[in-house]
Amino acid sequence: MANPKMTVEKPFGKAAFGGGDYAKQPYYLKELQTNRIKKKLDLINNKLGDINKIVTLLQTKLNDLKQQ
Repeated sequence: MANPKMTVEKPFGKAAFGGGDYAKQPYYLKELQTNRIKKKLDLINNKLGDINKIVTLLQTKLNDLKQQ
């Protein structure tokens, strides 16, 4: 059985020769592709963490200004 985390449905028209149901043919991601995707997702996650820190810092600064 294929690993569901490693398969993506092929885009329409990309099935093998003679394959009738184009949209349901599985496309197996290569290890290199999955590593690139994971690296990009890690980068996005790190950036979101940085943004979250900045927003919380701004919120505390605004609360301090409101209290003064």
